[in-house]
Amino acid sequence: MDAGAALVTPADTTYAVEPSAGTVRWKKPDFRAVTLTDGVVAGGERTGFGAGRLLGLAAATGEQRWTVAEARQAGRRRAPAAERDPQGQDLRRGCRHR
Repeated sequence: MDAGAALVTPADTTYAVEPSAGTVRWKKPDFRAVTLTDGVVAGGERTGFGAGRLLGLAAATGEQRWTVAEARQAGRRRAPAAERDPQGQDLRRGCRHR
């Protein structure tokens, strides 16, 4: 809860709810809030199949404050640039490493 709003994240949509009035201030589909600090809601946004980014939203308005593109799941290593095609796809998939 921050600035009088409560954050609720059922499934993959985050809602900022005004508890006293029972109204929704804002909602963000495909966004899962993880933390709320200093008026900024931080979490992960799904941007496509298996793709996402870290995102910071203003708790009061839902306005975007910052983003980290190409956020990846923990433990997944991205291929170095020399091992990716121009679209960023890993060229090593399907290849045997010795």
